[in-house]
Amino acid sequence: MYLYDILLILKYFMQIIYFFEKYKTPLILFLEGMVSVSLQFLFMRALLPFVGSSVGTSSIIICTFLMALALGYHFGGSLLTNFKEKLLKNFFLASIFASIGLSPLITETYFNLIGYQANLLLAVSTYAIIFMAPSVFWLGQTMPLLANLIESDRKGKVSGTVLFFSTTGNVIGSLLTVLLLMYYFGFAFSVFLNIALLLLLIFFIEKNKKIALIKISFVGFFAWFILIQSEKIFYDHTNQYANYKIVNEKNGDKRLISNNTDQSKLSANKTGHYYIEEIKKLINKKTISGANVLVLGAGGFTLGHYDHQRKYTYIDIDDQIKDFAEQKFLEEKINGTFVASDARLFLNQNNQLWEVIVLDTFSSRAIIPSHLASIEYFNLVKSRLKKDGWFFINAILEKNFENDFSQQFNNTVLSVFKNCFIIEVDNPDNKSNKTNIIYSCINKQNNNKIITDKFLNF
Repeated sequence: MYLYDILLILKYFMQIIYFFEKYKTPLILFLEGMVSVSLQFLFMRALLPFVGSSVGTSSIIICTFLMALALGYHFGGSLLTNFKEKLLKNFFLASIFASIGLSPLITETYFNLIGYQANLLLAVSTYAIIFMAPSVFWLGQTMPLLANLIESDRKGKVSGTVLFFSTTGNVIGSLLTVLLLMYYFGFAFSVFLNIALLLLLIFFIEKNKKIALIKISFVGFFAWFILIQSEKIFYDHTNQYANYKIVNEKNGDKRLISNNTDQSKLSANKTGHYYIEEIKKLINKKTISGANVLVLGAGGFTLGHYDHQRKYTYIDIDDQIKDFAEQKFLEEKINGTFVASDARLFLNQNNQLWEVIVLDTFSSRAIIPSHLASIEYFNLVKSRLKKDGWFFINAILEKNFENDFSQQFNNTVLSVFKNCFIIEVDNPDNKSNKTNIIYSCINKQNNNKIITDKFLNF
């Protein structure tokens, strides 16, 4: 039975080799296209826990990627001989550099060394140039190098063929990596599978299969260690949205770390973070039994976990957070209903009115969803609150509103919700200039009257 299975595998493998030899050039272009564009998304995802996903950081990654690609096109087009040898060298180097640049070990070390007070845009630019640009530059040479191997009497046909197969690979690679690989296999394994495609190309292009196997084995083991094994050291679970880790402390506290941020705490006496406990007190004080509470940003589901007097609905964009929290953090079912959705999209699609809405989606200075901090968004939230309903916000802002964003955020909230109490709930151990600000706002019809001397009959 085993012999039959081995022979069957060998048969399919030989068929793949035959197919590849017959359509070698289009397949190389297609697979290289898959990997190169996947690297762009993978680098964005690798930096997400450290610098967020703002337009500024994304634009730096995209610009660096395109510039490295353009330089690769130009340099590859200037080569006149040894096209296959150059391809082999490029794929070998790109696979090593991509493994290093996308390794959790490297990203954690890099941002720990530069510190979180560094300029984010400068940190992203440096990282992209050092760790992403070389791999993209080498892969960018593939199209002009292979164009020399396509026989045609028209340059337009050659360039069209090369662009077609490479761009088709771009499309398939971006969809597979973001929507399937990272979702089902996690971040590091998604990178490893892309590296494996480059190693497969090395095997098929290299005439000396013994040398090819040596190269593949070396890079494969290296990539497995620096990607898969290092991810296991740093995280318990990864996907396209976040890196999750559970930390058990000596005092019995359990913490859920998400994207390097202390997302939720569950102490031995069943209490959560200090700001969560403050919001719990406010909910208990301001609402009655049976109230419907909408929590935008699930975290570890600790806000209403032990409150069985009210009905909780949690909204979070990551549909895997519920299972992870139940299995690794709470170690029991959540108290309430979970909906996997973007917070703003959910409010747009759901017309239900709520007694309480809690906004807890601001994780750190880097991860602040801008579309959840605008005046249009707060007006949408207000429209989903019942009359005299309460809106609570946990915002991470500068103490004394010392930076522009803190002032702008405060102005935005108060422009929509006129009747708010603002509470600074700082952690005694907090040594940074950031603090948790709790906004407690009631949905009343705005009374724009003000008190003047004339009103007081002075």
